[in-house]
Amino acid sequence: MESISIGKTKLGLHFDIQTSPSGRPIRHSGVRKNAQRPQEWIDGMYRSWCIYDFIYLDKQGGFVSFEFNPRGEFVGKC
Repeated sequence: MESISIGKTKLGLHFDIQTSPSGRPIRHSGVRKNAQRPQEWIDGMYRSWCIYDFIYLDKQGGFVSFEFNPRGEFVGKC
């Protein structure tokens, strides 16, 4: 997966500066498996729930994370 879609906003999974859905400068920080949810058997393999972490690069700073189900569908903001 090279990018994720949150509504009409597409965020790339690279380390270049981008614009968040709220209009703030943001950069991809990492991805992790959500071990709190069970893996699902899809297309002959187990797939996990994933959380994509981003860091804000403005004065406010902070992090934001987005969760996706094993089918790659946006679930919500963490």
